[in-house]
Amino acid sequence: MNTLQNIVLTDWHLMRIVRLGIGMAIGFNAWQQGSGMVGLLAGLLILQALSNTGCCGSGGCAVPAKPADRGTENDIIYTEIQTDPNHENKF
Repeated sequence: MNTLQNIVLTDWHLMRIVRLGIGMAIGFNAWQQGSGMVGLLAGLLILQALSNTGCCGSGGCAVPAKPADRGTENDIIYTEIQTDPNHENKF
């Protein structure tokens, strides 16, 4: 139970608060209108806000962290390729 409590009570950010607010507003509207399908949408948004997940899963849409700088630069080795002067390019 401690893990579930930790997920719900920590790491609140703006998008999570917005998702909860929109879910509650849609849920209240669904309750007033008696619409079960809209209520399911509201429940989904509220569940996403409480569990800190989005449509892509937890961190699924996040940009990966920048890899650590290793402190050394690798030299790039390349070979220059020359074309045959007698060969015609037909492109």
